[in-house]
Amino acid sequence: MTGEPVAVYAVNDGRYLTRWQLDRLLETGAWRRCLRETATDFRLVERADGRLVAIERVSIDALPEWVEIRVDGNRVRVGDVRRTLPPGRSSAALDAPRPGTQR
Repeated sequence: MTGEPVAVYAVNDGRYLTRWQLDRLLETGAWRRCLRETATDFRLVERADGRLVAIERVSIDALPEWVEIRVDGNRVRVGDVRRTLPPGRSSAALDAPRPGTQR
């Protein structure tokens, strides 16, 4: 990773992405560029399913507390530190021993 600041984007579906993640979505063809307003770095992209996605750059200071910036080599991505469980699961299930393990 270089010493340049991390660019973070808010997506209109509530997610957050880093510039690395956004570039990856565009490079792989998962998203297609439609519009970019350079003064504000607002972007409009089209997903593979045809839906439009609005993206705007946000300050790292404005990110919710559950957003964590994770760095792995040259990859910089947004992580969600909130604990989520699959539907129908309780936290008690996480505390139960796995088959073949002891407490």
